[in-house]
Amino acid sequence: MMSRLEKVKAYINEVPDTGKPYHNKTHWFEVYKAALKIAEHESLPEKVKDVLGAAALFHDIKPDEREAADYANKVLSNLGYTPQEIEVIKNLILATMGWKDPKYKPKSLLEKIICDADLANLGSSWDEFWDANIRLQHEFGIDKNNRSQYVSWLKSTYALLNNSYFTEGAKILFGNREKNAAKLKEIIDKIEEDGNNI
Repeated sequence: MMSRLEKVKAYINEVPDTGKPYHNKTHWFEVYKAALKIAEHESLPEKVKDVLGAAALFHDIKPDEREAADYANKVLSNLGYTPQEIEVIKNLILATMGWKDPKYKPKSLLEKIICDADLANLGSSWDEFWDANIRLQHEFGIDKNNRSQYVSWLKSTYALLNNSYFTEGAKILFGNREKNAAKLKEIIDKIEEDGNNI
């Protein structure tokens, strides 16, 4: 018999992909894996990981997190989740907006974990971080040849890198944030000094 989380993964695998360069099924599963790694580091019980994992897989299933929370609300009872768990999952999905909207700043440990997991690529190796950043540039229509737009994008990414993760687990597991920030700062400085793109 399939576990609830296995049912969620099977459901997600049947959902059409978004077609976006970054916010797609690959991202959903990367956030899922990162969330469970942090949860493991925090020694959370399996039942709690079931709730966290479901939230991670549903967090970007729709273009807007509020829509994703509503969508999860409609689907998850059929996959074995209780109304109370679904309410927690909805709040976890909304917490993934916490890095950009103070209204959704994560409060609980689970909210902090999912928010950190959503930004795990910031602390990954440089190559993984930069690949994710390029895919985000494509998704948001950033034109590398438009120098002011490109530098503005890089600076906003740099500012994001200089924020800290909420959980100690994320700081340990995804510990390259400062290195990535330093390397990105070198790139920004070089572009601003001589006007060359990388």
